[in-house]
Amino acid sequence: MALWRFWQQRGPMWEGRRILDRLLATRRGTDTVRGRAHGAAGGIAWWEGDFEAARRHYEAALPLLEHGDDRLAEASALYDVAFVVLWEAVLGGGLDADRAEELFGRSLAIADGLGDRRGRARALRGLGQVRGIARADAAGALPLFRESLSIAEEIGDRWEMNESVIAVGNGLRFSGDLAGAKRAYLSGIDLMAEAANTPALNGLLFLLAALESQMGNHERVVRLWGAAEASREASGAIAPPSSARLIGDPVGAARAAIGDVAVERGLAEGRAMDPAAIVPYAHAAGGSE
Repeated sequence: MALWRFWQQRGPMWEGRRILDRLLATRRGTDTVRGRAHGAAGGIAWWEGDFEAARRHYEAALPLLEHGDDRLAEASALYDVAFVVLWEAVLGGGLDADRAEELFGRSLAIADGLGDRRGRARALRGLGQVRGIARADAAGALPLFRESLSIAEEIGDRWEMNESVIAVGNGLRFSGDLAGAKRAYLSGIDLMAEAANTPALNGLLFLLAALESQMGNHERVVRLWGAAEASREASGAIAPPSSARLIGDPVGAARAAIGDVAVERGLAEGRAMDPAAIVPYAHAAGGSE
């Protein structure tokens, strides 16, 4: 069921979700097949911004895959449930940090037992998120994020590289190293532009806009935001629910700093930007304009 990444990267995601919903409604297939299908449906739901559906699918997948013959699928299911346990607190409180840590740890143990480097990278990143988000220790999470990134680079997995680059960027940003965070985000932007992964590229543009807001570059914020919004609408993607915590309201901050007229002008300029110009603009010098 790795096919769900096709819809996540190329869209439209509603199409993938509709197909998986129909397949699951037939109630056919082995536990392993159904478990993997639930995992795929959960991934699409997450990227559509439907946290409740993502959690429902992930929690349905785990008992179908736990202690089964497909240990890789089991490790992935453990990671997925840990992921929604972690982000449940971000969205509405009630974080069970110990459970998230235990599930990520079990996923890591299976990956290590199988020699699965990709699985190790994912689980380490998850454990880093527990430390950085649940334990409020962004600096302490960075070694885990950096090891995850190193493994992803070693195995040449571009998607895992991007996920870990974002994690490193977030860790640096919330540790106060804004310049380092910007370098990390731009590295991810380049990776996803090269892969033509528009939804992931858009997510990074929103993160960069949030960072530029912290740096006081409000004109750049609104142009980046307008460009990312237009691109996101064209791709049919919706930001995953984690975005609100990581991004905040940089457009609102820009309105307070430079006024509504400048913000609306900048948003319009961003929305009208040639898609080929977005990445070069992201790399452009940042100082206050």
